[in-house]
Order: sequence, then structure tokens, then C-alpha cells
Amino acid sequence: MTKIKWIRTLLALFFAIILTSFGVVLFIHANLGSDTITVFFNGIQRTFSLSLGISSLIYNVLALSLACILSFKDIGWTSIIYALSTGFFMDLFDPFIAPLHLEDGSLVIRLLMVCLGQLCIIVSFSLLIRYGSGMDQLDAIAYGLNRRLHIAYPIIRTLIDIILLVCGFLMGGVVGVGSIIAMSTTGIGINTCLKFMDYLKKKKMHHSNMRVTIGI
Repeated sequence: MTKIKWIRTLLALFFAIILTSFGVVLFIHANLGSDTITVFFNGIQRTFSLSLGISSLIYNVLALSLACILSFKDIGWTSIIYALSTGFFMDLFDPFIAPLHLEDGSLVIRLLMVCLGQLCIIVSFSLLIRYGSGMDQLDAIAYGLNRRLHIAYPIIRTLIDIILLVCGFLMGGVVGVGSIIAMSTTGIGINTCLKFMDYLKKKKMHHSNMRVTIGI
């Protein structure tokens, strides 16, 4: 790996961890239902009386293990660091977001926080897929099933989100309109974000080729 790629990978990992952690905390404090992953480990949190960070860590270890079985080639060192770090940063962000009392805000403000949180999560997953040395474990599972079953990634990702939502709800996780938004937009959102990243990359390459052609 070249120095530039190494730096790009580290930056992608850093921003993926920060964006995911921040997005999840926004979801929780908007109190309109968490994203599907958070519903799942919120269910673990409520069932076993654990902290948000520890519950997230348990989920990540379980998902990472399954991803290694189904799609080992999509798992790398960034997958592991990401899985083990997001819980810590959630606990770090939580004391700063909690005093804002987002749950007491208007419905419009809370919906905006849900949308912002979802956007953060979508971008973070996309960064790991495109620039990391190993993607998020759920995406690794989705890509592994995509290769085996020949079903489009957005469909598989949405089905995984449905499973997480149902299991989390049965364990006591908070489900609401935010959960439905997350469940229905994550797979499509990641796919769209990846296409946009590819478009920007091609545009940059085109400009570079033009500069070479005209001798700049």
C-alpha cells in the first residue's frame, strides 16, 4: 500500500468511526426509533442491563464473526478497528448530546436529527466499502450473500436490516418512524453514495487527463 493510499484509508476509517458513532447517538436522543443496528444492540442493552458501548461491542463481535464466515475476503484490519471502536466513541459523544434534550424538541427538529444521523451512517459505511481495507461487517455479509445468491446488494442489505429490526424489537429495542426510515433507506442510500463517489473519482480522473493533454 502506497503512502497516499495508507493515509486515505486511515482518514476513511477515522471519519467512518466518528460519523457512525455520532449518527447513532443522534438517533437515540431524537427518540423517534433508532437505526436498525442500534435497535438490535439497544435490545441487548435493555435485556442484559449493559451500557450502550458494551452492547454495541457485543453486536459488533457477533456480526464480525458471521462476516468472517460468509465473506472473509471483505474483512480487513479496518473492519476490526471499526467494530471495536464505535462503541467507545458512542459513549464519548453521548454526554455531549444528552444535555441538548433533543427528545423534547419539535417533531420537525427530531426528524431532521434522524435524517442527519442516517446520512452520517450511510456515508460512514460507504467510506469503508470504497476506501477502507475491510468494510463494515454487515456490508461484508451482504456482499458475501450477493455473490452466493446473485441478489442485488440493496435488497440483501434491506433484508438484513429488517431482521435486525425485528430481533431488536423482540428484545425490547426502541422502534419508531426513525427505524422505518433507516430500514428502508440504508441499502439504497449506500448504493447511491458509492455511485456518487465513483462519479467524483471519474470526474477527477477526466480533469487530470485533460490537464495532461493540454500540457498543464
